[in-house]
Amino acid sequence: MKKVFLITALIFSSLVLFGQEIHPEKYLYAISKGDSLFVDIYEPSRQERKDITVLVMHGGGFMGGSFRNPRIVEFCETLAKEGFQTASMSYRLTRKDKGFDCDTPKADKIQTFRFAVQDINSCLDYLDTEVGIKRNKIVMLGSSAGAEAVLHAAYGVDAPTVMPQFAGLISLAGAITHIQDITENNAIPSLFFHGTSDKLVPYGSAPHHFCTEDKRGFLILYGSKAITDKLEALDKPFTIYSVANGGHEISWEPMTNNIEQINEWIEKAIIQKENLQQRLEIVKKE
Repeated sequence: MKKVFLITALIFSSLVLFGQEIHPEKYLYAISKGDSLFVDIYEPSRQERKDITVLVMHGGGFMGGSFRNPRIVEFCETLAKEGFQTASMSYRLTRKDKGFDCDTPKADKIQTFRFAVQDINSCLDYLDTEVGIKRNKIVMLGSSAGAEAVLHAAYGVDAPTVMPQFAGLISLAGAITHIQDITENNAIPSLFFHGTSDKLVPYGSAPHHFCTEDKRGFLILYGSKAITDKLEALDKPFTIYSVANGGHEISWEPMTNNIEQINEWIEKAIIQKENLQQRLEIVKKE
């Protein structure tokens, strides 16, 4: 009788542990020109807490999107159940009602990236001083515009000063403006997912939104393939999942379809500090 009771109790405890809802703690990390900027923190539901925080930056072309998008919330909850402290940040949507396409002047696009990097650094400073989450324990994940911002912040692209590095980055369909700004000193463990046929953010090297040279928004970007080529030349760690014939939907699909790969990469590249250099391919399902 005691054995039956013990087994029943263990099953019940497991159901409670893995089925429980996770409610994030909500913090106001900055107020910038009237915009209230928030970060939601999802605490792990497992006792075996991992010593890494994953901070997510949503996409939306710097015009829209939300850090509380249901897909992002589900992703954060899933990682929290795996033992990771996870967070999702808002940032200034400086292109709202303005556009971010071929008619957007090149200088405005570059300034947009800089504003986003400023917000990343404000959020990281807040997490350090007010919450006690150190920058070198954070893996930043960015989607589309968020990935562009994360990459610029990580590699100090166009930055007037060198910022302290975070532990690693995960880029979902991101790109940067200056490949030469990636050096031996600032390269960090990086995971990339990118569709080879992305028509918004180039997989290799191409103009942003594939604008023609006569457009004001003509700006060369260096995507995941170009960045990993540079990291490989520097003999620095990277993993890239190239999705054959994938488009810009790869800026969000991995948060649903590739959690296992993300979890495994964090475990190996960040926690165990393995020097991974991997080029992998995902065959997109029809």
